[in-house]
Amino acid sequence: RSRGQAAPTAKLSAWDSHKGLGVEMRSNRSLASLTASTSLLEFFGFSHMVLLPSIARDVLGVDAAGLGLLFGLRNLGGFVGSIFLATLGDRPVKGLLYQVSILVFGGLLLLLSVSNQFGVVVLLLVSLSAMMALTSVLSQSIMQLVVPNELRGRAMGAWQLAIGTSPAGSVQIGALASLAGMTVAISLNGFGLVLLAVGLAVFAPSMRRT
Repeated sequence: RSRGQAAPTAKLSAWDSHKGLGVEMRSNRSLASLTASTSLLEFFGFSHMVLLPSIARDVLGVDAAGLGLLFGLRNLGGFVGSIFLATLGDRPVKGLLYQVSILVFGGLLLLLSVSNQFGVVVLLLVSLSAMMALTSVLSQSIMQLVVPNELRGRAMGAWQLAIGTSPAGSVQIGALASLAGMTVAISLNGFGLVLLAVGLAVFAPSMRRT
């Protein structure tokens, strides 16, 4: 919890840098869990955004103006979520809040999968956007806290690598929606996030105390 040195002074080769991160990943369960959960969040959670045009047209029956309204209003959620997190300061247990946010994220997707009223969908999208902001900021923050000072840059590199699953998530939810319908696609992804939250609670209990 001490401030420590602002930045490490040792210069490492690219190989030594990657090797150091690999060693830390094997011994640091919290870092490994965060990297995996960030990847799965992108895959199961953030990917729902690619279905918004289909939700607008096929579920809500609105035109391009309605779709623009959906996108505009949902962005309010990210703003509200970020402000909420900022007002909490450094007081909350970030790991616990992160796991709860993933669980709520999954629950909101399950609700979205069966909703067909414009106002309800807007409310859910705003809430989902807030969860996206919370999980994104918290995952980055916790990664900085669970590694030694000299590995913080490499930890953020692992985070950047983890979010690279976003295109694969878009492909899978789009394929599911084409094959089985949007209700099945969104609900399965929501269920995946619920399982992720439970898995973190069981297999990474130390994260809750971060």
